[in-house]
Amino acid sequence: MAAPLLIAALPRPNEGRADMWVGQDEGALDLKPWWRVKTGEKWFSDDDSVILGCDAAEVELRAPGDWFYSPETGQRLR
Repeated sequence: MAAPLLIAALPRPNEGRADMWVGQDEGALDLKPWWRVKTGEKWFSDDDSVILGCDAAEVELRAPGDWFYSPETGQRLR
């Protein structure tokens, strides 16, 4: 099995970190059947969907369903 994957690291020198973005589609779920989301949430529900890792969600103070603004892309993601 294979699934497309895009990886980009975005430096944020003012914050002393680099953000790693990994783009995937529904094919990733076939490769990682043990991945789970909270009850009532869906993966890949819309074009503006984003899945934050637990560390990123904690730093950004985000919970499932919250909006997330990406200054690098100028987009609001959920």
